[in-house]
Amino acid sequence: INKSCKGLSKAQLKICVFSLHFYFSKILRLDKYLILPRVISRSSLPVVFSREDCKKMFFVTKNLKHRIILTLIYSAGLRVSEVIKMLVCDIDMDRMTITVRQSKGNKDRCIPLGEIMKKGLIQYLADYNPTSFLVYSMSGRQKPYSIKSIQNILLKAMLNAGIKKIGASVHTLRHSFATHLLENGANIVKIQQLMGHNDIKTTMIYTQLVNAHFGKVESPLDTLYKK
Repeated sequence: INKSCKGLSKAQLKICVFSLHFYFSKILRLDKYLILPRVISRSSLPVVFSREDCKKMFFVTKNLKHRIILTLIYSAGLRVSEVIKMLVCDIDMDRMTITVRQSKGNKDRCIPLGEIMKKGLIQYLADYNPTSFLVYSMSGRQKPYSIKSIQNILLKAMLNAGIKKIGASVHTLRHSFATHLLENGANIVKIQQLMGHNDIKTTMIYTQLVNAHFGKVESPLDTLYKK
């Protein structure tokens, strides 16, 4: 049972527990003997790369396509599912925009295209000549890149850059995008729009990371030895 439930989200687990409760209490009428586990929601801060971490990973990633994938996710705060679905026509070099289509919640959103990202994409388009998907599979231009392959690209970049962060994944680049924007003084509502969050409460979690960054309190140990 534990193995089969390992990949389930909290929402899916809640549905399972409520369904079992209904079945045993309403249909079998065995509620007095029923003991079901509670689904506890734990709030934890997201893992974030430092700016130096990002620079190191991008530097050691020599394959142009791989570097474009990582920098695109970070520069625009994209979900990995959004990257693999992105088409060449979603990049507008003239208007300097990236359009994310039918993402989470079946919504479109428009993200600014940075100058450095534009230069990288121009080189990538010239070298790889994608015709449909922006980053296509090795098995054909009409097939999207796999999520697993992108995860492996990040793990290799972390290994080569000597970065050890427990719990880090491709999604950590998206978390880093939001956190670094906040550190630069960007408006939280604007970040919510760029991230494609339905509820600003989801975006507000990054403020805790930024408060920790800017609100550092000097350690009493350091003050003991100050001249």
